[in-house]
Amino acid sequence: MSYYSQHQYAQNYEYDSFHYSLFFEKGQRILDIGCSTGNFLAQDPKHIIGLDSDADAVAIARKRGLRALRHDITKKLPFKATSLDNVHCKHVLEHLDNPLPFLRDIFRVLKNNGRLVLVTDCMTPHFWDDYTHKRPFTEISLGRLAWDAGFRKCTIYRFPMRGVFGTGILFRHKLISPEAALRIYRAYAAIVNGGSLVLDVKKKR
Repeated sequence: MSYYSQHQYAQNYEYDSFHYSLFFEKGQRILDIGCSTGNFLAQDPKHIIGLDSDADAVAIARKRGLRALRHDITKKLPFKATSLDNVHCKHVLEHLDNPLPFLRDIFRVLKNNGRLVLVTDCMTPHFWDDYTHKRPFTEISLGRLAWDAGFRKCTIYRFPMRGVFGTGILFRHKLISPEAALRIYRAYAAIVNGGSLVLDVKKKR
């Protein structure tokens, strides 16, 4: 089992519920690329299916009763063209030697108007602590990559690596909406130069 699967991807339902609710609604059909042990899948097991190249992580997800498939994500995705409504991909892109074919394949499998929500890493003091990292991204480099993959009118913004104090509590008690929580996160990340980037885009033909 990889170090990440064993030590860093502990079950944290509340955090992943918060992350899911920032971007999606219950009942939306989603492919989660890089699903690891299945925390994101657990938010709506009926409608989310995951892919990961780590056999141990996929086995853990399956033991949790989640729909996860082992797949080498450097290879063609096992889905027909224009067949998917939504793709979620969190902290995968920075691990790839050549991210362009990967992003082009996501474009291929998305339906017209299908949505991609992708989270990747910026340069931070701890970026190279993960020896499997290949490159950090900037808003400009991520935007150019998305353009070359076929996406247009992308929304790209910085996102904090950790929670913003108090926001999760307010959200869990339904005192703020997902939209308001996301605005807080974006504002905070812009001030502190947050360590992640979010690419949010719909496929247009």
